[in-house]
Amino acid sequence: MHQFELSCWFRFKNMNVIGLNQQCRSIVAKEGESDRNRWLVGTTSVHSENNVYLVDYDEDADEITTMAFEHPGPVCALSSCTASNNWIFTCSNEIATLWNLNQIPSGQLVANNVHKLEKISTLTSKKVISNVIWEPNGNISKVLAYGKSSAGVYRLDSTLECQTNLSIPIENQIYTAKWNPHNEKLIAFGIGDCIYEWDIRTNQNTTKIENAHEINVRSLDYNQNKPFHLVSSGDDCMIRIWDTRNAKTPLMELSDHTHWIWNVSFNKYHDQLLLSCSSDCQVNLQSVVSVSSAPLHNNTVFSPSIQSEDIDVNHKKAMDGLISSFDQHEDSVYGVAWSPSDPWIFASLSFDGRIVVNFVPAEEKYNIIL
Repeated sequence: MHQFELSCWFRFKNMNVIGLNQQCRSIVAKEGESDRNRWLVGTTSVHSENNVYLVDYDEDADEITTMAFEHPGPVCALSSCTASNNWIFTCSNEIATLWNLNQIPSGQLVANNVHKLEKISTLTSKKVISNVIWEPNGNISKVLAYGKSSAGVYRLDSTLECQTNLSIPIENQIYTAKWNPHNEKLIAFGIGDCIYEWDIRTNQNTTKIENAHEINVRSLDYNQNKPFHLVSSGDDCMIRIWDTRNAKTPLMELSDHTHWIWNVSFNKYHDQLLLSCSSDCQVNLQSVVSVSSAPLHNNTVFSPSIQSEDIDVNHKKAMDGLISSFDQHEDSVYGVAWSPSDPWIFASLSFDGRIVVNFVPAEEKYNIIL
């Protein structure tokens, strides 16, 4: 019988926390959600049974609820279908499996028992698969699957076989990959300390950034509002933003973490906001407005509705720099993910199973929208 791990939810000022009481390494936004703040979390317990959790944050009720789905093995990575359905991929024991999430309520979740995942199929591969990425523009029939030493594009038809084996020169281990949302033929790979941008139609390299980091490249993300802009993070505690058209030097470097940076993510709607998380137990929210699609204004903006005696509460337009460092975790933070429905809400996950839902500070929010 599958053991159900009870979670513990509690709230502090301006943030909500839930503990799953299981080790975890992966969190992603549940794509296709337009009205709910929802994420997917996979557990990686070695000596106990594992689950995929659907996590819901209800802003009106100010409460986190979860729904658990039994999973046959530790979840090393998971991904949510970019279209509006309940398909997910999980990677476990070097195998990628496509599942359907059944009976998901439209409102708050009830964590009363463990539900069953509906298995659709398994990717046909003789090679190790450590992660799967959906084509980012809603094409549910195409995914990228990669492991330490190989990568291929799969078509989700009746066979689920590899359509194109990518002949990437594997000089080191593939640590991460990201599909270009502006050009579906391009995928960026973090291989060792280098970044490759690969054309999957010609099966050739278009960009190589050598020594992008001093050690391994851990995470990549494209700016969805500014083509050619790519952010990377690495084991050298650095974040770098690149223009792939001229990548000899980065556009920006950030050095506010003190240990490996596992995940970095642009805000899809306000790309001057950049999230990162690290083994230093910190989640950082940065403003990178000078290299974003938003104009940079350093002057104070005064609203006609504000009286002279209220000038001290006026805001300034967003500027580059660390907005806030969130320290509610007590273990390495392996993942951060923006809400799929609200651009001002995000969640982070640490190895001990703690999930923290946080908000972009109100002052920064108003700096952006006013």
